[in-house]
Amino acid sequence: MKRSHRLWPSMGKTVADLTDQVKALTNERDGLKERVGDRDKQLDSLKQTAGDNEALQKQIKQLQDDNKSASKEYKSKLTSQAS
Repeated sequence: MKRSHRLWPSMGKTVADLTDQVKALTNERDGLKERVGDRDKQLDSLKQTAGDNEALQKQIKQLQDDNKSASKEYKSKLTSQAS
């Protein structure tokens, strides 16, 4: 009985540490999602004000493609961290 009593405090600490880590990662994820949303809004706004400027439209399209790739990479990293 004494032996199992000694194990509980260490198990509780481990769970607390993991819980803190999950909270930190969740906060980081939410912050990144917010940044991505802000970036997308800025791109949409820029696209609307660009009008007929073809070069700027191409640049915006390239940025959108780059952002999609970065988003896929981010999701992949989150998936691998969760495993």
